[in-house]
Amino acid sequence: MRQDLAENLLAKVMEWDTGTFAQEYARLNRLALLKYDEYQQFSPGRKFLESLGLWLRQFNSRDDRRTAYEWMLKRVVFVSNLEMRQLVESSYHDFVRPKLLASAAVKLGCRPYELAKIEQSTEFASAKRRSLFLGLSDGSRMDLFRRSAGLMNEQVWQAYEIGDFKAASFLSDLRQDEGEEASFESIFLVDDFTASGTSYFRMENDAPKGKVYKAIEQLRHQDRSKFTSSDCEYYIVLYVATQKALDHLKQHLEPYFSGLGIKPLSLSQFSLWPTKRSSPRMIRSTPTLCVWFHATNTIVPGRWIHTSSRAEPPT
Repeated sequence: MRQDLAENLLAKVMEWDTGTFAQEYARLNRLALLKYDEYQQFSPGRKFLESLGLWLRQFNSRDDRRTAYEWMLKRVVFVSNLEMRQLVESSYHDFVRPKLLASAAVKLGCRPYELAKIEQSTEFASAKRRSLFLGLSDGSRMDLFRRSAGLMNEQVWQAYEIGDFKAASFLSDLRQDEGEEASFESIFLVDDFTASGTSYFRMENDAPKGKVYKAIEQLRHQDRSKFTSSDCEYYIVLYVATQKALDHLKQHLEPYFSGLGIKPLSLSQFSLWPTKRSSPRMIRSTPTLCVWFHATNTIVPGRWIHTSSRAEPPT
């Protein structure tokens, strides 16, 4: 659609006079140029302004169109390809690596802030090698994740369905590096976005369903070969999530893990937006970037722990 036609359509649909159109168009054009035109699923021949005008046209009354327009300006959250790439590249360094450092510090018997000592230790190298990273969807971008984290091919897989052959290959490669009795001590399930959380875990007719359930069950199936250690820790790393999804996962995963004799998960999150707002955004939930859930096989009485204060943005 030609630019002038898109502008005329938008002005007509919103019933703007010349002055209002000039003011609003300047704002919309900046949004389009800086961000929204990057969206890759517009219909052929359309970009942001054209699609916005056609979307607003569906509303019958002027008041409804104005309400929808204000909603678009104030509540829609758009994560660009560049921003998503930054989340992928930083997730290991900001979330995974500190956990591996803490684990190595415990084995070394030193304080967590003795970073130079920990980073140069064989315990940290072993903790990193004994970690397995599985993607929950194509959006997890495991190729980029692996390169940015400096991980080996033998510990990263783009899917959570690894199968017996691949699992045996992972374990064989691990034991070549770490010894004949080695097992994976940390499992990271990685994905890009969840709005409701139901595709990860849900109950249907009193039976668990979802990607997290399938992944955990497959890993438990491999335990006859001691694929995971007795105190293996499980993590779910989400680049972007809504508070609605986090609440759903918290509610449903806790009894599931408890039923397996696994310590209930803890939740850490890092948000680019305030976690408290009067009008939540994106599917009636606050969008949260870089979230991880954690559970361990160690059978210890516990509860859900929200630890967002431990994952504040760096200053």
